[in-house]
Amino acid sequence: MREKVNLTLQQTSNRIGITLLLSILGVSLFANSLGSSAGYNIDWAIRETLLYASLYIFLCFFLLKVSPKAVMRRQKRSRFTFIESVLWAFWAVFLNFSICDLYSVGNSRTPIKINLSQIWAGLLFAALTGLYEEYVYRGIFLTTLCDNGGSVLAVICTTLLFSLMHGTQFPAPLLLSIMTGCFYVMSGNLLLPIATHIMNDWFGVLLTPFGSFLFPQKSYDEVQFILKWSCVGILVVLSLLLWIYYHFYKHSSVHPIEKLRMIGNEIKNHKNDYQKFFCTPGMSFLLFLVLGNLFVTLASFIKK
Repeated sequence: MREKVNLTLQQTSNRIGITLLLSILGVSLFANSLGSSAGYNIDWAIRETLLYASLYIFLCFFLLKVSPKAVMRRQKRSRFTFIESVLWAFWAVFLNFSICDLYSVGNSRTPIKINLSQIWAGLLFAALTGLYEEYVYRGIFLTTLCDNGGSVLAVICTTLLFSLMHGTQFPAPLLLSIMTGCFYVMSGNLLLPIATHIMNDWFGVLLTPFGSFLFPQKSYDEVQFILKWSCVGILVVLSLLLWIYYHFYKHSSVHPIEKLRMIGNEIKNHKNDYQKFFCTPGMSFLLFLVLGNLFVTLASFIKK
């Protein structure tokens, strides 16, 4: 970011909270002015995404002093090879779809109405969402937090924020954010996180229509069952390919227990920083509103 601006962790947290609050307020006012209650369709979702992206870019420049040019300057040449990037991207997508629901295109408030003739719009919506969310959460928020508190704190804090901002879509945003955050830290470049995010959303748009096309005689539940176990099978194959790649081609080994121990030590060393991050006025107010809205949404869902 700009060399002359050195924000503390508390200042960064407060400004991130205000940025997210103002973006929510701006989109809510826009929705009310258009009377979106008539229906939340794919065209409206694209307009909302473009508005979110514009608000984020402006607010990040105004509050965090981060411009798109500054983000581009921070990008390094990826530490991953092309094959490595492809394997990790597909592995992350199929891990997400193996654990979560296979088809979840929409918003926690109202499902997006989409049909086969609008698949192209769904793909555009997914691409725009993946691009601006990775630019903001990884390119700006995570990078700024890395400068203030280290990569582990940055990944954890941005993951929690990303998950909370996606409401009742849990656990898919949590898994996706952990993986894209780790990819950005490990590769030093936004390309892999952006590609992974877009691929994940594209699969969400295409899997169920594609499955129904392949198995037209089967019911919706049968198609979902087939797709679920197909994703699990592909995940196993990709895991094996990654192991072969690192063991035989790169001649390197991964020690997960040791890595988890290092992460645990990093969390302990920065435990006071988490309190500093989540207890600033802007961040506290954001969490109060988001968690309150989430509670009301879940309560109304349980009543039904």
